[in-house]
Amino acid sequence: MTTKLEEAIAVVKTLSSAAQKRIVETIDFEAAQTQDYQLTADDHHAIDEGIAAADAGDFASDEEVAMLFARFQS
Repeated sequence: MTTKLEEAIAVVKTLSSAAQKRIVETIDFEAAQTQDYQLTADDHHAIDEGIAAADAGDFASDEEVAMLFARFQS
């Protein structure tokens, strides 16, 4: 553990439980971002389906895309 990290932990120990909880959640989130994601069988299946749909030319029309954007912009 680095000195800077040890100093930060010492400061965190002086904070309220609520503040410590938020910091722990942030650390957990950041730690998860650094780990390699392992695709599941469902992930592989979804990717294969997407590639097959693209290969078949199955894309949303310009009208469908415009409707989707309009729905989420309101």
